[in-house]
Amino acid sequence: MSTGHPQVRHDSAMPTSAGAGLLSASVTRALAYPGATVREPMLLGDLDHAPGRISDIDLGARTPVLALGSNGSATTLRAKLRVADVSPVVPLFPALVTGLVLTHSAHVSLGGYVAATPLEHRHGAARCVMAWLTRAQLAALDASEPNYVRRSASIERYPLSVLDGPTPPRFWLYRSIWGVLTTNGRPLRLRPQAALHVALTHDRAVAARLPLGDPVAVVRRLRLASSRQWLRQHWSCSGQACVDGLDLAG
Repeated sequence: MSTGHPQVRHDSAMPTSAGAGLLSASVTRALAYPGATVREPMLLGDLDHAPGRISDIDLGARTPVLALGSNGSATTLRAKLRVADVSPVVPLFPALVTGLVLTHSAHVSLGGYVAATPLEHRHGAARCVMAWLTRAQLAALDASEPNYVRRSASIERYPLSVLDGPTPPRFWLYRSIWGVLTTNGRPLRLRPQAALHVALTHDRAVAARLPLGDPVAVVRRLRLASSRQWLRQHWSCSGQACVDGLDLAG
């Protein structure tokens, strides 16, 4: 799942030194997608203040959301909540969900990367993070995901193993509205962006349009609205966007 980043001009543009520094940092974040996910139970909070203890939080007043992709990164989640000006205090528990795997969505995010989305897989499993959100936090996360819809899932269909935390009977997760990206008829499992670029070289149309041998240049090119729109439409029209097969409720 994605965060927005400012678009940049054509690759040949010469940014100022300050602009170049910002560009470098944001490109690095895009290439590092989905970022470092939470590996131990923690109470997310403001960087300048200790948030307290997980045991002090009333989880019954919060909504369980299975964070996939970058939403499982403490840095990304904190940034999204800060932008929305809501409390950053969120209990986070590493989890393992079975019955699905993480793949790439058949669209490009504003940051120039191809984000994650879940896919039904009977024998699959995916590492993720269980986040317990307030109503305001949930609204903020919904607003940050224009290419996804939030749906409810049951642990009977998708069993959960939560590290040192409660297992709710139902939970929410985000699925892409654009479908799952495939290549040669097979869904592409979630991988680093540079590795994804290599996987895209089989498509002559994509290879002719993007400098796939240069990850930084690819991210810059994909930050152009025209490139993002073309690639999304190309994947859809060429049959490379497939349904995720998830059994979810609205």
